[in-house]
Amino acid sequence: ANGSDPTPTISGIAGGTFSSTAGLSINAVTGTVDLSASTPGTYLITYTTAGSCPNSSAVNLAVNGLDNASFNYSAAAYCANGTDPTPTITGVIFGSFSSTAGLSINASSGAIDLSASTPGTYTVTYTTAGACPNTSSVTVTINALDNASFSYAASSYCSAAADPTPTITGLAGGTFSSTAGLSINAATGAIDVSASTPGTYSVTYTTAGSCPNSSSVSVTVTSLDNASFSYSASSYCQGQADPTPTITGVVGGTFTSSPAGLTINPSTGFVNIGTSTPGTYTITYTTSGTCSNSSNVS
Repeated sequence: ANGSDPTPTISGIAGGTFSSTAGLSINAVTGTVDLSASTPGTYLITYTTAGSCPNSSAVNLAVNGLDNASFNYSAAAYCANGTDPTPTITGVIFGSFSSTAGLSINASSGAIDLSASTPGTYTVTYTTAGACPNTSSVTVTINALDNASFSYAASSYCSAAADPTPTITGLAGGTFSSTAGLSINAATGAIDVSASTPGTYSVTYTTAGSCPNSSSVSVTVTSLDNASFSYSASSYCQGQADPTPTITGVVGGTFTSSPAGLTINPSTGFVNIGTSTPGTYTITYTTSGTCSNSSNVS
């Protein structure tokens, strides 16, 4: 039906007329058949001369309809990590599929490899391989996964630090989650470090867009240094042996005292009783580790 319109060759007497049954679009003078305007079917075409002794002859002509090239996918859009779709052919099978560059498509089955395709909108064409080939097309969109990028200002926090909130550089409006022990706000990602159990955690952010995606970062909550120390007694007389504290926590910190009047070595905590003014003092030991801490004795 989409072929070139045929015109007959008259090998007899010219100048006659052509006729046929309803459904065939034929020029009565030339016998040219308008294929696209004709209804598919088989017709008997009669040519009748106009001479002194009129005669007629007839030939059969079949006009074949174009193959049915109908097909469709279950959806018009897919996420790049979705299940690869295969079309349903409702027309003539065993044709071939094609599309523009960027879409990974199986020419025989029409199956689309979503993860191997470049996100974008494509026209997929199906061409039949029958006697009268035909084509039809549908539009398919491959959507990229949501950008789930986010980060915290640091990868490690002390349990007494200010609670950190992440910066979302991807699609906002998603949710945060982690394993038990980390106190995290699901909506904002803010971590309550003082309420969290010290340890290393994987924090995951999951978007809520049309093609959800997730990403994770590692966050460590570190406990404060153990600043425990003690002297052998809480009171000393002038003339006694000068005391040095026992550090049961993290060593390497510094000692200070208040109020003024106590002679103390800031590195060791050694107290020189002989040069100290009698009185009651608060001695503070401050660690110098990553998560510095302090404790006091009187």
